[in-house]
Amino acid sequence: GASKACVAILSTSFDSFEKIIDLKLNLDSSECESEYLVKCDWMPQSELQIVAICGTVVHVFDLKRTENNSCNATTHYALAYEDVLIRSATLIGSLSVDDGSAIETKLALLLDTGRLYFISLTIDEEGNLEDHGESYIEIGAGITFPSAGIRRYCGGDPVPKGSTATTFGEGVFLAYLRQSNLLLYQCVSSCCIAMLLDDDGGICGSFELLSNMISADEIGGHYGVSGPYTHFQELGIVRRGEETFYRVSCVGRSTRSTQPRALLLEFNEHTVSVK
Repeated sequence: GASKACVAILSTSFDSFEKIIDLKLNLDSSECESEYLVKCDWMPQSELQIVAICGTVVHVFDLKRTENNSCNATTHYALAYEDVLIRSATLIGSLSVDDGSAIETKLALLLDTGRLYFISLTIDEEGNLEDHGESYIEIGAGITFPSAGIRRYCGGDPVPKGSTATTFGEGVFLAYLRQSNLLLYQCVSSCCIAMLLDDDGGICGSFELLSNMISADEIGGHYGVSGPYTHFQELGIVRRGEETFYRVSCVGRSTRSTQPRALLLEFNEHTVSVK
């Protein structure tokens, strides 16, 4: 995987770079298999804070501290144990804290064990991250989420009412859909789960968004599509009659050739359609 990251500042004419700032990740993939970059993203509502998620550690950069076109991380969150890895991650919204002078963002981590962990990142009224230095992440059992009505595998029975879970298998992919305020959770050989989030960014419900195997009849083709599903992209909202649907695209695999296959989803609180 990637082991380097930078910020490229474009010229006003968008035809060249005025400056390139190197983000010091201190990774060496030749030394250890866990030394790789999983994801790099801007903090919501920030032009200076960047979060870089690596295999065993999360770095937060503040571009105000750039020197000689290079920036070191101001905050580090490291996994306390070496027997787990971060497989995927996503930033969840922006939540006002107290009187609204501070902004809190949750970073959701998905481990290779399929367990979830949330980190709260708060930026104060001066635009600075409240945490500094190095902290250790004690995963434990991870986040518990409701699983009632979800089928753990294609053809399986729905999980009984009132059930909860901490993992559905080996973790693969995590994504946040801002328009519908859903956290998408995907493990190997399991369905894609959509988790409903409350005003504080906590999980308050869930439902099965996509089964692990979608038949050819369901999508109107000559072959089916299987998970895991990745590369989710929000495409806005559509109205049909009196109902409103969220529209999202994603990528699965053809059951005939295992090649990537694009899917288009439309869903609301009542139904999910795929084509």
